[in-house]
Formats: sequence, structure tokens, C-alpha cells
Amino acid sequence: MHRCGQRQHHSRGSSGPARAGGQSFAISRPARRQRRRGGRVSVDASLTYEQALAQLDTTLRALEEGKLSLEDAIAAVARGREYLELCERKLEEARQRIESLPVREEPLTEEDAPHPATVAELRGRTPDTPQGEIPF
Repeated sequence: MHRCGQRQHHSRGSSGPARAGGQSFAISRPARRQRRRGGRVSVDASLTYEQALAQLDTTLRALEEGKLSLEDAIAAVARGREYLELCERKLEEARQRIESLPVREEPLTEEDAPHPATVAELRGRTPDTPQGEIPF
């Protein structure tokens, strides 16, 4: 039990579950790699959008449970903001990549349209493929 005003100290690099209010919750591996730089929490910028979004979700769930100490809640909010900013950067990068794709100036003609695929072709079989055989 912690008295009001006392801080709980965790050893760096501890891989076990963190304790908050007597309850345990797991901190995922990317969250443990965070370091403070100039008072800010730094999240792993090499995370994919999906990984950062999952970390944001995990952080929000921990906050919503309401079982974090004040200090842990403040740290979780800071982490959440960093994950949110990382997600926004990843989305902006994706938008820029999409906008940089070449645009065709000429209108499409019937010759440009793909031939309609049959259901068998969509399933990976052609009429020549014997039943039950994999076409590759």
C-alpha cells in the first residue's frame, strides 16, 4: 500500500506486470521501450500504424479501468498522446504517398478495362483445373 504523496519506484527493464491499485496489468513490449526526452515520453517510431493504434487502445483501456495511481495515469495520458500523434503521422504519410501516385491524363477506353473474371478464376481455378487440385 502506498501512502498519499509517496511514489512507487519500478526498476527499469522489469518485464513483469506492473501493479496499480493492487491490480496487475501487462505492459506490452513496445510500451516498455519508451524513454523520457525533455519531459516527453518517446514511443518507438518504427511501430506500424496498426501497432501504434493497438498500443493507444491498450493505454486507453488502462485509463478507463480507473485503477491507475495518479502518477501512472499521468504517464498513461502522455503515452496515449504520443501514440495518437504517431498514428496521425502514419496516416499523413499514407495520404501523401497516395497523392503522389501518378494520375492518368487520358480517359480510360473499353480496351483499358479488365476482362470480367469468372467465379472459377476468382477462386483460383480455371475450367482446365481439375476439381480438388491447387492451381500453383
